[in-house]
Amino acid sequence: MTKKQRVFSLAAVGIVAIAAVIILVVGPNLGKKTDQMTGTITQAERYRSGQMTAKDVVLTKEDVIKFLQSPYIQNVLRSVSFQKLMADPSFAALMQNASFAALLQDPNFAGLLQNAQFAGLLQNGRFAGLLQNGQFAGLLQNAQFAGLLQNANFAGLLNGGGTVSLLQDPNFASLLQNAQFAGLLQNAQFVQEMQNA
Repeated sequence: MTKKQRVFSLAAVGIVAIAAVIILVVGPNLGKKTDQMTGTITQAERYRSGQMTAKDVVLTKEDVIKFLQSPYIQNVLRSVSFQKLMADPSFAALMQNASFAALLQDPNFAGLLQNAQFAGLLQNGRFAGLLQNGQFAGLLQNAQFAGLLQNANFAGLLNGGGTVSLLQDPNFASLLQNAQFAGLLQNAQFVQEMQNA
């Protein structure tokens, strides 16, 4: 065998060996359709999910620790008013109240908390004063007043545009502050006449 034939034979054996390796490696996958072919243009698959629910939110211990260590939470926890709230037995009772727990889960209540007008009302100094007024607190605990708030006719009256205008009228505000008018409202005979009307 000449030197030229030997080089040719070695080259042929090398090519056959390379072909054999290629067939062994690529052969089983040759002709298969894959979704992950590189260098091709295909329709993009986008991730689509449903509406997020409370079950989808998973907090790890690290997330909770990070939240509790945030400067805002630390300032709240150190505040005197927060400490007083935590020590208040009424607050502890409220946290254990089933009706309060149901209120917190009510979507209407959540909507109220996100309402800008309600947020403005909560920041109003006169409203804060009203909430601290003992007579108003007594009114809120009055069973007759609770019944009035649940009355459909009363709700319709409050939703009427005329009621809002009346409540904003300075003359009506003066009437409500008048001692004689307050006395009239407390007069049993007057109350009886109003109920019979």
